[in-house]
Amino acid sequence: SVFDRHYGALWEAFRRQDDVRKRLGLVFPTLAIRDLSMALAETDNRHARDFADSAETYRRELVRALNRDLEVNGADLGFMYQAGPELWRSMPEYRFEPSGLGDTMKGQGLAWASLAAWLLGTTWLVLRSTRRLRAD
Repeated sequence: SVFDRHYGALWEAFRRQDDVRKRLGLVFPTLAIRDLSMALAETDNRHARDFADSAETYRRELVRALNRDLEVNGADLGFMYQAGPELWRSMPEYRFEPSGLGDTMKGQGLAWASLAAWLLGTTWLVLRSTRRLRAD
């Protein structure tokens, strides 16, 4: 529980940093592009946490299974017990299923809005400046 509490606090700090960066994307479009790019590549903090949580769940289940095997088969042997290959074959293989594109795009609304605002703003500036151009 101590590990989970500190681990949760660490991910919460990452989430707050992400929130600040997302708001700054309104001022700096490169940050909005970065957020979208990282989300699409599944290298953002949300995807990293999904993977870390999945791996941690698998690790805990694996340790429970190993402890059960030790308790049942090696109680009298202590540290001399060695599990056989059948135990390892019975362990499920780790599989991580990344989220789909729809899930990935959730939470990216501010980045899209920022880029749309920048596109509209620059388009307006270009149109306004071309009206002043004269072909002499």
